[in-house]
Amino acid sequence: LGLDGHIGFDTAAYDPSRPLVIDPVIDFSHVVASLVPQDIAVDGAGNIFVAGEVPAGLGTDLFVRKYDAAGNLVFTTYL
Repeated sequence: LGLDGHIGFDTAAYDPSRPLVIDPVIDFSHVVASLVPQDIAVDGAGNIFVAGEVPAGLGTDLFVRKYDAAGNLVFTTYL
């Protein structure tokens, strides 16, 4: 995710007269329902940490989730 909020791809040289197909492999996907992710980090072991907001009635709570390198949910905590 770039500083301007956009996601992009770097490509090798290709023939621009032909269609360019970008078909990335999705390693895993996880529904976060009412959670609003704000940041993501990956540690040296490949564990993924997602943090963000949980909209609440009169304010906002925070969450942190950890996924292992295979994409399995390890824990979720709320603040």
